[in-house]
Amino acid sequence: MAPEFKEVLEIAERQSEKQETMIRGILEAFSAELAAQQAVESDPNKAPDLARCAQKTVEAFQTAFQERGARIALSPELDLARVWRVTGEESRLLRVFGNLVENALRHSPAGSTVTLGVIGDDNFLTGFVNDEGPGLPEEATAPRLFALFAKGKGERAGKAGLGLYFCKITVERWGGTIGCENRPAVGARFWFRLPRATAPSE
Repeated sequence: MAPEFKEVLEIAERQSEKQETMIRGILEAFSAELAAQQAVESDPNKAPDLARCAQKTVEAFQTAFQERGARIALSPELDLARVWRVTGEESRLLRVFGNLVENALRHSPAGSTVTLGVIGDDNFLTGFVNDEGPGLPEEATAPRLFALFAKGKGERAGKAGLGLYFCKITVERWGGTIGCENRPAVGARFWFRLPRATAPSE
């Protein structure tokens, strides 16, 4: 085969692989959307505990952060003895936390710490991921970052723009909201807010 034809063939194969990856990503995103729409625990006593999901995420990502020379930890203010149950489904919540942590890891310099926590009021609980990275560029608004295939120079986005989009559709299907903001001192906070599944007195 002539070198020029071989080069063209290799380019075509690479483009085909990229298209296939994108198609798989689209299918995964919308499959997740349908699942999130249906998978909600109806019994409040069996609803997922947001704090426990944060704890499991910290444990799952310890090695990845160590390899990066960074740390991941639970907020010292998080009381695991309390009830932090929310509307949703545990495996999806773990994926939401996981996507936000992966995003934070990509922007965490060596020696920094990513902190997970939960805060709440009477009717809602908010899970958050704080990092100590460079923060959000001025143009990186929440609507842009959480859009499908959102990606751009200097912006913070999930893999192929799908990670943060998955978080958005999952949280919103459960009656919640999601967003991000720069922290006062350093870094950024990504957060999501969900309805409580039980009374705050429990």
